[in-house]
Amino acid sequence: MLLTALPVAGAVVYGIIDLGTLGGEESWALSINESDQIVGGARIPSGYHRVAVFDPTGGNDIDPSSLINQDAGWTLTSANWIDYYGRIAENNIGPQRYEHAFWLMPQPATLSLPRLGALILCKRR
Repeated sequence: MLLTALPVAGAVVYGIIDLGTLGGEESWALSINESDQIVGGARIPSGYHRVAVFDPTGGNDIDPSSLINQDAGWTLTSANWIDYYGRIAENNIGPQRYEHAFWLMPQPATLSLPRLGALILCKRR
């Protein structure tokens, strides 16, 4: 859920927006950028954790795992941070079942949330 602040006669009133769950039972938000893109994770219906990019307007939540080459064997588990350009710092489990820190980098034409599109998975050495 996302809390939104609205000033009312000198006080701040918060509203709550349900960000969704990617179809599972739970989700969590860890970072928001200047474009209101929100990242975190979700437990999908199969019970596994996946990275989630949440759309605060509703209906366009994205599982970036579906946008990378599935044959590579990587599992995108949780996003920790998103910057102004839509680049996401996150954790992955590799083919040998050990964890790595990665950047997900949207292609320049796909920076807006509804059009996140293709991503480049970059491992920092």
